[in-house]
Amino acid sequence: MKNQKLRRKMSLLIVGILASLFIITGTLTANAKNNKDGKAERKAYYKENIYPVIQQQRKKLDDFLSPEEKAQVKNLQQRLATLKEGKKEHRKRLKALKSEGNKGERPELTEDQKAQHKAQMKEKRRIMMEAYKIADNHEEQIDALYQEIQPQKEQWKNDLQAMHKENRENREHKREKSEMQNDHKKRKGKFRKKKNGQRRGMNSWSNPARFILLDLQQDS
Repeated sequence: MKNQKLRRKMSLLIVGILASLFIITGTLTANAKNNKDGKAERKAYYKENIYPVIQQQRKKLDDFLSPEEKAQVKNLQQRLATLKEGKKEHRKRLKALKSEGNKGERPELTEDQKAQHKAQMKEKRRIMMEAYKIADNHEEQIDALYQEIQPQKEQWKNDLQAMHKENRENREHKREKSEMQNDHKKRKGKFRKKKNGQRRGMNSWSNPARFILLDLQQDS
């Protein structure tokens, strides 16, 4: 009799654990999908609304650059593109190492890979420092170009804040709905907030060096 009760309790415990895992997995999957959808929405907004304006302002700056500065900017852009390709390959190798190793463990880099990563970081710093030097020569012009689009920047900030809020509310609603359907107590979600609801994409071009390095031939 005691063994039967013990087996019954164990069975109920196992069922409870499996049910909890099912709920958690479903919630995480829904949140991941919402995060992906929100990211795609912000990316589309940036491409359609923000980048064309930033690109237009950057084209205006070319009128103030000397032929030597333009040549230097082109060289820096080429070095930056090469660096990005190298970093992309580095990430692929890391991903491959991670898939080959034990789950949850950080892949161990070889000495050559560590040296390559260090060299990439140094190259990026050199590129940015040279770009800052050019930007310093045209500080007044860059500030004026930023000021011209201040009204648009306020609108971008408001729109991105609204997107962030809507995406957060959708995550909360779906999570609460999932918990209610599975007869679980509601739990208040904790979500990381970006300062003022802004995203890096909108503010990154306020960095003078990044503004200088903007490739006018790219669509986005």
